[in-house]
Amino acid sequence: MTATRISCVWSLTAICIALIFGLAQHGFNITMPMNTQFMIVAFSIAVLGLSHGGLDHLVAKKMWLLRVERNVSAISIRQFMIIFLLSYSVLAAIVLLLWWLWPIVALIVFLALSAFHFGDDMRLARMTSSSIVACALGSTVIVLPWTFHTDEVAIIFAWLTDTAMLDWVALPLKIAQAITLLLVALGAFIIFRSRQHVAIDYIEYLAIATLFALAPPLVAFAMFFSFLHANQHMLSLAQYFYPNATTSNAYWRAFKLSLPLTFVAILVAAMAWFFTPLGHATNATESVAQIIFIGLATLTMPHMLLVALWSKQQRMTAMDMPAYDAVK
Repeated sequence: MTATRISCVWSLTAICIALIFGLAQHGFNITMPMNTQFMIVAFSIAVLGLSHGGLDHLVAKKMWLLRVERNVSAISIRQFMIIFLLSYSVLAAIVLLLWWLWPIVALIVFLALSAFHFGDDMRLARMTSSSIVACALGSTVIVLPWTFHTDEVAIIFAWLTDTAMLDWVALPLKIAQAITLLLVALGAFIIFRSRQHVAIDYIEYLAIATLFALAPPLVAFAMFFSFLHANQHMLSLAQYFYPNATTSNAYWRAFKLSLPLTFVAILVAAMAWFFTPLGHATNATESVAQIIFIGLATLTMPHMLLVALWSKQQRMTAMDMPAYDAVK
């Protein structure tokens, strides 16, 4: 199955699921409890969401081999990997410390960088060099659930920052919400006017908007993060590592390579739950929210930096550059 077909299947499935949730909530007044939503998020992230970050060390290794081939390396690959892993860990630790000391600042920074990261990774945003447009498209993931599921999102933000829920529905944030919605609309308009008409892109964008508008916010995030963002990134990495293999074969080979670090991340999360079952939280669901999202933020910051460097190298590398088997 090609990447385009996978995106199409995901998009159509997401639209159907969103419509079902919308009908259940608005037609029959049936809503999904928050703890059930967190179970879905935890399962999807453990199975698929973490896997694309589990290849970061191999991405860094192959990027360095390309630099070696260009004779711009002054250290060995072994030395580079030690430096990379230490730097990755230190940056993750700094992010975790930021959450501990200034959780509101950490959340705002995390949301802003996530918006840009998601936007840059969407195929719609890749058709433009504008960082503003990319950020606007990525903001869809943040602002739509905040708009259509304000109370639930406010509760989650309050849990992550140890603040009151009312702080997240105040007037200044509603103004920021309105501005972000305008940016989302502007970004989508610019994209649609400045590129060729490709049906899958419109279907994909419609799926994201419908999902975050109608489905419970955590369910929508789980589907987007695991089945679109992580899967598309994994497909790109699979083609990066195995350019001569079929799409499905390359994907599963890359997925298996990601399992060791994925298991390490799950083990660390389990230890965090075991040794600090509640922390600053007042109940188990709040504790799960902190472990999932603060844990994601901790891993996401170094991951996003690596992806930005990788994307830059990809743009600068000639299309006929010989492939290196960096994953053996």
